[in-house]
Amino acid sequence: MPLYNKTANHYFSFNLGRIHFLAVNYDWYYNNANNPQIQKDMMDWLHNDLTQATKTRDQRPWIIVLTHRPIYCSYNSLSDLPWKRCY
Repeated sequence: MPLYNKTANHYFSFNLGRIHFLAVNYDWYYNNANNPQIQKDMMDWLHNDLTQATKTRDQRPWIIVLTHRPIYCSYNSLSDLPWKRCY
């Protein structure tokens, strides 16, 4: 993540041309399930970022969300669950 050494952020966004990019570390969110404040901060940031991006849809009609893992995945069988294999 940009400026991680200074901000310890796990999410950020930027504009490029007519696109608003939003990047999140989904694993960080998931791995902090026992820390509701971290999850709340991320969701608040996400809500605010998308609210602002929606206000400028005439300038940037495209909003692209990036993660390093799929947002959705499925398991082939219950034996995949302990290994967290995602397809």
